[in-house]
Amino acid sequence: PNILEKLSRSVAPDIIMDIEIMKSLTLQLFGCPEKRDRRSEIHVALIGDPATGKSVIMKQWAKLALKGMYTSCTGASAKGLTAIAEKDELLEGWTAKVGPMVLMNNGHLALDEFQEIDEEEQGTFNECMSEGQHHMNRAGLNFIFSTKTSILAGMNPEYGRFDDRIPISKQISI
Repeated sequence: PNILEKLSRSVAPDIIMDIEIMKSLTLQLFGCPEKRDRRSEIHVALIGDPATGKSVIMKQWAKLALKGMYTSCTGASAKGLTAIAEKDELLEGWTAKVGPMVLMNNGHLALDEFQEIDEEEQGTFNECMSEGQHHMNRAGLNFIFSTKTSILAGMNPEYGRFDDRIPISKQISI
């Protein structure tokens, strides 16, 4: 009885967080069966005031996943999180270097401080999250990487903290 609640309370037992939020993160870990007409990855945006334990929860969540990774988006680019082309002096050509989005294919990726990525670069994730793939066409390289990855994006509100006088839709920058 109450298995979902018990599992949810074990994600990050040291952090006091709304049980409904913890249930959604627990369900995200399990995903859903893959079918031909829908994807099995569940994406969640965890948005809250600073110092509320989001990062701790995200790190614990990534550890609980069978294949999981936590990374901070501070100083990162969308290309670095997906794939980049690098000049390889040894091979005298270009090679592709993959980031966490591709490495966690068929797994879970916690992207903390997601608001730090430029709004234009956030668009790079649209294809990755909706289609489960990333196209890279750079330096004569044409690759399609599989990115069937469940994303947990942690963010702070637009103005640093939530303001009750401003509609929530104006405080989230995705």
